[in-house]
Amino acid sequence: MTTVYDLVKERRVYSIDADKTVLEAARFMMEHSIGALPVLRNGELVGIFSERDVMNRVVAAGRTPGTTRIAEVMTSNPRGVDAGETVEECLFLMKEFGFRHLPIPGRRTTTRPDAGGSRHYWPRCLWLCCLDRWRCCI
Repeated sequence: MTTVYDLVKERRVYSIDADKTVLEAARFMMEHSIGALPVLRNGELVGIFSERDVMNRVVAAGRTPGTTRIAEVMTSNPRGVDAGETVEECLFLMKEFGFRHLPIPGRRTTTRPDAGGSRHYWPRCLWLCCLDRWRCCI
């Protein structure tokens, strides 16, 4: 069976900080042709910000994109899956819970000389998007 890792291992990773404005996020999403971003605070996944959030929580609510912080309008505490999950299991979760985007948190390691050579970890979030029952994109 195909795992999520098999689908996303070569993909570029995008994310945005929770303190950025909606306007900054919208421009970033437009520039990179993406519909959603994992939201990080201090390197940890804290939410998802999507085009749907822009429409429902900003535009329709009459908020100002240039002053509204992503943290105020993102979908908090997203459910994620392990990179070892099968695509079939992910599709089931997305259909069952009505998710359009599913974060796949992972960990990368690096050695930093300024930290005495110790290992540091930070999340790597990728997306599995369900187009319909049969097709997925990353």
